[in-house]
Amino acid sequence: MKTFEEQTECIVKALLSELLGDNEETTFRSLESDSPLTLQSGTLETKETFDPQLIACRLRDLGDQFNKEIKKSALQMVLDWGTEKVVADFPKAVDAVYSNWTSQSPETASEKALLSVSVALVKCTVNKAPQLCERLEHAMITLYSNMKQQIQRLGGWEHI
Repeated sequence: MKTFEEQTECIVKALLSELLGDNEETTFRSLESDSPLTLQSGTLETKETFDPQLIACRLRDLGDQFNKEIKKSALQMVLDWGTEKVVADFPKAVDAVYSNWTSQSPETASEKALLSVSVALVKCTVNKAPQLCERLEHAMITLYSNMKQQIQRLGGWEHI
């Protein structure tokens, strides 16, 4: 069993790899077919529930749920701040986009919404400056590690 921090690092690497198009395996992943339950010899058995690639797909899907206005906010943050500053102040950038979004739509405030904002901001940043991925990886790991309690309150990475 991996620690939360080890899981987070695996997930962030899988997400960045997928966003860069380096990971063909996730293209064929399915939430339904990759269920943690499997039928073997007529009995239901639980298999390992931690799958960083599947969780990265779920995070990407969360980021994709943004409406155009939120994507614009994330892109505008990248344009206003520049990719270097977004990466350097990633938690602050996520918070700024999140605060702007939730002030317009208070019903969206939640841990999942915060994760969605972070993924949308990562996607915009990766598209503009893929060379910053290594620094972005460290920034994301730090942000998600700081969100440990909120993520665990949701049931951990496996239940995102």
